[in-house]
Amino acid sequence: MQARLTSLKKWLAGCPAIIIPYPSLFLGVEWALLGAVSVAQLVSPRLPWTIWTTGLTVLTIGGLAVLSRPPVKAHNGLRVLYLLASITLAFAAVSLFRPLMSVFLYVAIALKSRFLLGRQGLLWTSVLILSTFLANVLLASHFGWLEVPAPLTVSTVVFNGTLVVLVGVAGALAVVDALAAERTIRLRAEKLAAELAEANQLLVAGARQAEELATAQERNRIAREIHDSLGHCLTALNVQLEASLKLAGRDPERSHHALAQAKRLGSEALKEVRHSVRALRPVPEGQPLGEALLRLAGEFEQTTTIPVVLQNHPAPNLTPAQSDALFRIAQEGLTNVARHSHAQRVWLSLLPVEGGWQMVLKDDGVGFDAAQKLGGYGLWSIRERVHALAGTTSIETIPGEGCRLQVWLPVQVGPHE
Repeated sequence: MQARLTSLKKWLAGCPAIIIPYPSLFLGVEWALLGAVSVAQLVSPRLPWTIWTTGLTVLTIGGLAVLSRPPVKAHNGLRVLYLLASITLAFAAVSLFRPLMSVFLYVAIALKSRFLLGRQGLLWTSVLILSTFLANVLLASHFGWLEVPAPLTVSTVVFNGTLVVLVGVAGALAVVDALAAERTIRLRAEKLAAELAEANQLLVAGARQAEELATAQERNRIAREIHDSLGHCLTALNVQLEASLKLAGRDPERSHHALAQAKRLGSEALKEVRHSVRALRPVPEGQPLGEALLRLAGEFEQTTTIPVVLQNHPAPNLTPAQSDALFRIAQEGLTNVARHSHAQRVWLSLLPVEGGWQMVLKDDGVGFDAAQKLGGYGLWSIRERVHALAGTTSIETIPGEGCRLQVWLPVQVGPHE
């Protein structure tokens, strides 16, 4: 018993999950019906005008007018009190006014109960309304009011009034159910749209952060490479020039040798600058990947004198992100070949394979120990690019036998180059 009372208190203090606004059209119809009942009472009152009937008439019509708009945003306890007060006023109206005309006030209350308490609340309210209407009939029959102004039988009033109430309840249930379904669908759609907008904002923010992180990492890598390679060359160049100046007067041969070393270091520094500039150069926008790789291979041959055997297949179904990633990977791989491999020849291929595209970069250089160097930044950057596009990467290398880098990217749905 205590648990039921606690549950009832909790329900009375709560509110429905979905609040359905009471339509202005329904409110207008109710005002029109109340006006018609009031006019009929003034023109042809059912009972003689006395102080009591006049006061009750004013209180009833005024109360019904005040309670015409249901408190859809109130808690359940206030909603129940509102319905009980409305039924009490409707009881007074049916008793004082013409019963078959005033019975429409009960239908309006049944309609409001569906808005306020849902389907279950409508059923309980309908039972209470029918009971109250039967009390109206019994009271009128006891005092002889059914004979005024025209004779009416109890069965006629009960049948007609019950029929009107039941039809009104059924109509109210159908109409409000439709409104509730529309409201629920609209709220769900709005919630889904808000969630999609929030998810889209998170995706955009994540993509922006990823782009900024990638830019910062690329900038740091280039700065580190410039410091490690170009800085070393320029420092050594400065030392050789200082030595040449000191030896110019007393040892021309050693001075000439120092100048030759300085020239060599200057050439290496220039080569490093060209590598860095090429790394910073963007992928040509709108240029097919095959043409970009052909241009990249030509620049590599011109800079390093290492021939590149290019096997290139048109790739019309690569997305711009995939094309950019493959170009950057080829760029990074050729840079590593030029710096570390001491290769005599390089092979670069881009070919379609089952379900995607495969790019292979191979050289005949000195290779390296995979256990020691696979954690380098350049290889890590290649893996990150491929992983972001749901692809795979493999590196095969043996000291003294060159290196083979293989990248596979799946065919993706989206705008293609």
